[in-house]
Amino acid sequence: MSEVLDEVEGLEPETSGEVEGQEAGPEPVVLQGTQAGTVSAERVDILESSVERVEAATANVEQSMVRTIDADEVRMSQSGAISAEAALIEITRGGIVFAQGQSVTLNQGGAGAVIAEQAQVQDGFVGLLAAKEVSGETRILFDVRAAVVFGLIVGTVMGLLGAFLGRRS
Repeated sequence: MSEVLDEVEGLEPETSGEVEGQEAGPEPVVLQGTQAGTVSAERVDILESSVERVEAATANVEQSMVRTIDADEVRMSQSGAISAEAALIEITRGGIVFAQGQSVTLNQGGAGAVIAEQAQVQDGFVGLLAAKEVSGETRILFDVRAAVVFGLIVGTVMGLLGAFLGRRS
């Protein structure tokens, strides 16, 4: 781990600070107890850190916060993210605002919106879920049909209110 961090801005593993524009070769980039800007590598392992953006084939995130993840595979544990786009997304005891992928698995966590071919949710909550296949025990606020109906109702009510209030003026 020390060699990878030494190559990136000369940081030692226990050093806290912002690391911008990290790029690495075949060795994984390991971030522990630090802050980073954009991190690009084949594999990125993040532990107890805060990262703006991750671009990787594989991203493993534990007890950390990441703003944006763009990867082939994302595994998060006790972590949070604003958005992730990957073929495979697995979130355990964590949360995400927006997840998009072929397969999204949420275990004891929450998501604002999930768009996937296949979604599996165990003991979790999803605000908006759009998936071809859904399995598991979950609480879903809106699926695609409910969101469309809700939008139509709100649009109709707002249109009628606008027309009614417009006549009174």
